[in-house]
Amino acid sequence: PLTDAALADLARAWVGGPVDGRSLHRLLGLAAGRPAVLHELVEGGRAAGSLVHDGLIHRLDGEPPLSAALDAQVAETISGLTAGQRVALEFAVVSTGLDLDVAIELVEADTVAGEDVEALERLGLLVPAGDELVVTDPLVAEVVRRQLGSMARRHLNRELALAAARVGPDARTPTARRRRVTWAHRGGLDPDPAALHDAAGD
Repeated sequence: PLTDAALADLARAWVGGPVDGRSLHRLLGLAAGRPAVLHELVEGGRAAGSLVHDGLIHRLDGEPPLSAALDAQVAETISGLTAGQRVALEFAVVSTGLDLDVAIELVEADTVAGEDVEALERLGLLVPAGDELVVTDPLVAEVVRRQLGSMARRHLNRELALAAARVGPDARTPTARRRRVTWAHRGGLDPDPAALHDAAGD
């Protein structure tokens, strides 16, 4: 994998000039060190008209489009997943960082199967990062997220929020506390007042 600095140089060379910082961050995050992925994102953005030049700088207008080649790449990666493994992956994607205590609660409530989570770890699709499980490849996470309909995303967020409420208020970091509030909001639930207070104070 290339460094972000090297990828940023490639992005500027491919678009023919400077790139807005937020847009560059988004592109580099999805590319995750892979110049071939970055090239597909840049070319896809130019072809779709979402990577625009405003006279001074290039920037993304909305989400970067994912080419057929990138979709196929991810499809090949996740094609062998069972239905249960796919659900576990969707929870990790929607959570944007699945607290281990919430993951354990989802397993204990039979919302997901522990063996499915373990299988995703063995496949290299999930990896522990501190007190969280995260999706290893940002591109996989992005494709899976875009494939989810609004009802599916709402359901997943609701289940995450309910599991977090059963676990209790022991979210270990400010990011985790804000995430729990987000799950409740996106799941159509009223966030716990104590969680809102804690998140607002962070």
